Amino acid sequence: MAAYVRYMSSPLGEVFHEPSGVARYEHLAPVFQALTCDTSGLQKGDERMKNQTFTYEARGQVLIIHMPKELDHHNCKDLRLETDILMEENCIRRIVFDFSATEFMDSSGIGVLLGRYKQMKSSGGEAVYCRAGKQVSRILRVGGLEKLLKGFESLEEAVEEREET
Repeated sequence: MAAYVRYMSSPLGEVFHEPSGVARYEHLAPVFQALTCDTSGLQKGDERMKNQTFTYEARGQVLIIHMPKELDHHNCKDLRLETDILMEENCIRRIVFDFSATEFMDSSGIGVLLGRYKQMKSSGGEAVYCRAGKQVSRILRVGGLEKLLKGFESLEEAVEEREET
């Protein structure tokens, strides 16, 4: 995070820009907004609070969403709202869902992914995912999303692939 400079506060949380122009949106779900960035004082059992964050990156027309440890009905409402705002404020042509930290996803998560897929498809864009673990890959396969969303092993492949097609 040291390479990023705080740019502004927004309804989504803090917006950071690095020298190359990449923007990062740091946000904690509203129920956890009272937490500061320093989570070292959390008690045992509070570990879940540290893992409920969505981090957003805008790289040109690509929106990267770093998914939390658990994607469920508790945080999917926030994801819907936040992506709607980001897509409205920026000309997003591609959404990349980064599942590198995700261990659990329920049907609400599938619904959000399907909604973003439909929204991007209707506007001529696309939605893809990357770095899905075994559990998440299984959920995507059973939910039929592997047929709709292209998957990638690395974040950079997912971000840069559009230019190759």
